[in-house]
Amino acid sequence: SRTVPTLNKSFKRAGFATAFAAVASISIILSVTLLSVMFLASCGNSAGNDSAPPPRNPGLYVGTENTPRADTATLASALGWLNAQAAAGGVYLVVLDKDESLGPATLHYTDNQVQITLEGEGGTRTVQLTGTGALFSVGNKVSLKLGNGIKLNGVANNTEALVTINSGGKLEVAAGASITGNKTTVVDRSGIYGTASAVCIISGGEISDNEGTRRSGVHITGVGARFEMTGGLISNNRATNGPGGVAIRDNATGLMTNGEIRGNIGSGTDVNAGGGGLRITGSATFTMQGGAVTQNKVESTVVSGGGGIFIGGYSTMVFTGGTIANNTQKSTIVPSAFNLFSENGSQFNNQSGQTLNSVNGFVCY
Repeated sequence: SRTVPTLNKSFKRAGFATAFAAVASISIILSVTLLSVMFLASCGNSAGNDSAPPPRNPGLYVGTENTPRADTATLASALGWLNAQAAAGGVYLVVLDKDESLGPATLHYTDNQVQITLEGEGGTRTVQLTGTGALFSVGNKVSLKLGNGIKLNGVANNTEALVTINSGGKLEVAAGASITGNKTTVVDRSGIYGTASAVCIISGGEISDNEGTRRSGVHITGVGARFEMTGGLISNNRATNGPGGVAIRDNATGLMTNGEIRGNIGSGTDVNAGGGGLRITGSATFTMQGGAVTQNKVESTVVSGGGGIFIGGYSTMVFTGGTIANNTQKSTIVPSAFNLFSENGSQFNNQSGQTLNSVNGFVCY
């Protein structure tokens, strides 16, 4: 009969249409899936996490270049390249991907304006001083920035601060950097030492566990020398017969807007031990707008006071904000001056609106 062929043709046509529709559906699904994978690969996963940038190769980068110069994979070789080729106005980045040891290095390029940044790749990279002397001596017109992942580590019985900033030089310690572990046998320097017209900026990071005589953590001295603290931590530095944390003296200036000076110690039997956290002397000026000076102490029993801050030698401190609290001292000469002591001829100008008097550890003569 003729009905069977007719039914067979209908079934064939229906099967072909069904198969075509299935293939088309699969193609659409595959296309959508491929587009989704491409989108996620470019924008991150469905949780919104961006993919990590590829690790940088170690070495010295010039300006905005993405590839380091040849034969500069170590810090010593990068500094050698700079000694030979640093140009006026040059901007350089040195990336370290492992711990290194380095002898004292002078950063000075015939009075050319040069900017150098050190950064660690893949974690904290320690630069260990070998021998004695300043690990970095920053020269005139040179700016050195210690960036994220850089740790400078000193030695016992050193003869210089771990970083010395010479006249016209500049040092910045940024977030993730640290200067630590330097113990000196000389007077006035251990962590950072800056002379006249030097600039020291602590924008982050940490200056800690340095030890010296008279002045330890940070010492900035001389006309035109400047200290700025906008973040970071200066802690657990110790000085015999002097302030453990920060010393600003001899017409230098200081400004603190944030960060902490905490847990530093002034010890010994000298009257210069006053100011466990901060000592301002020699017609210096210091302005505190924020941050905290806390938990510092003076262990000497012969100082007038100032477990936290000592102001002397016709110096001036202007206080507009921040916290000065929980500092201690052992002296019984002016026992109530455990947070701050300003000696006769110097000035503590409190513009903060806080009530600061002998009851809460502030004494001004």
